[in-house]
Amino acid sequence: MRKSSQSRPNVPFYSGTTLLDEIGVGIVLVDEGGEVVVTNRVADDLLTRRSAGAPLLSKIFELAEGEAAADTKQQRSKEHTVEAHDEGGTKSIIGFRLIKSRRLGTIVSLHDVTETERFQAERRQLERLSEVGKACAMVAHEIGNPLAAIKATIQSIEHEAAQAGLGDSLQAVNREIDRLNNMLGQLLGFVRHRPPRRTKAEMPNIVNRARSAAEGRLNGVTFTTRYGQLRPLWVDQDQLQQVLLNLFINAADAMPDGGDLMVYAGIEDERMVLRVEDTGTGIPKEIVEKVFDSFFTTKPTGTGLGLSICYRIVTDHGGMITIGGRSGNVGGTCVTITLPIMTGR
Repeated sequence: MRKSSQSRPNVPFYSGTTLLDEIGVGIVLVDEGGEVVVTNRVADDLLTRRSAGAPLLSKIFELAEGEAAADTKQQRSKEHTVEAHDEGGTKSIIGFRLIKSRRLGTIVSLHDVTETERFQAERRQLERLSEVGKACAMVAHEIGNPLAAIKATIQSIEHEAAQAGLGDSLQAVNREIDRLNNMLGQLLGFVRHRPPRRTKAEMPNIVNRARSAAEGRLNGVTFTTRYGQLRPLWVDQDQLQQVLLNLFINAADAMPDGGDLMVYAGIEDERMVLRVEDTGTGIPKEIVEKVFDSFFTTKPTGTGLGLSICYRIVTDHGGMITIGGRSGNVGGTCVTITLPIMTGR
């Protein structure tokens, strides 16, 4: 793809090929006939990726042609993005600009903006969480007090209701009140956001505590753990237990007829990695990017806050949480959490 400086001695641009290799941005020069005549090292790496099954450069020009009616100055100043995948199927986001030159042809600059896009998405998520938190505080206050009064009234007439043959009906009302109280508890947990209170902890202990808390929801579920190399962590044990509890309950809900729930923890690339996998129904690809949004749920009685709270706790610890299918051609869901390894407070 790359041509030497001798191939076009009358164009000074080509004499800088070595210099271009030191630039942290990919540079591609395409002549009027559509032939790639110069690339630098960064571009050579990025152009091995494909977008929607097509070579990345072809996709870039396809997108550019779709906006050909736009003003030239705007095209020069605006960076576009395209989703690409490498040979291993890893997804990345590539930012690119096209500049037309009468003397040189078309200059394409491109660079990997995956981390930047992820950071911006996380920032937008945290901003949404802040706004939703204010609404939750108001809802919890307006509903909590009347609900407590209803609960007290129901308890005061339980004896009379039982004598009148209404005991079962009253128990059904009590169950619904308890369900609403649980929902309020999630709302309040979402609103009462606090930074982690870090203490020295062992990951197996946190896993075991979360499993015990979820025991009543794991009927018919086979629970297994596997640990690699481990070190003590400095984390908020209660918060991390809450994350695992939410994940265990979600897994159980996805396996109403029973199944396998597997937990792995170990150190990879100097970070603690925690994976929670189940053999449940899995998550449709079209909603994977929404599952951490506040109040997004596919459950008829869910609040949509469980994974949102998990997201906030993990990011407060300086970690990352992702969700998707299990590796290999098997069904189910895999949630992966990575946490930094800290040696003290």
